[in-house]
Amino acid sequence: MRSNREELPGLTGLRGLAAMSVLGFHFCWGFTYGYLGVDVFFVLSGFILTYVYRDGVSAGSFLWARVARTIPTHIVATTAVGLGAMFWGQATLRGSPTT
Repeated sequence: MRSNREELPGLTGLRGLAAMSVLGFHFCWGFTYGYLGVDVFFVLSGFILTYVYRDGVSAGSFLWARVARTIPTHIVATTAVGLGAMFWGQATLRGSPTT
């Protein structure tokens, strides 16, 4: 479902910098306003998606492609978190053994 429009490497690079600023904010690398990278990332992502898929792609096929691309990741992440909570959560609930 690719469009004939060319990609925008400059804006894609800015998206990468925005994501790195968020990481810098979370890991305290001196990025005081790194949380603003979330807004920049989503605005640029929305623009890039609209630009690339605007011509010749119906809304239904676009949404179906997005769902097909994101749902498997959500299933894997939810399963991993659920299994982690089951195994590590039980150990935390039981507490440490008393001596």
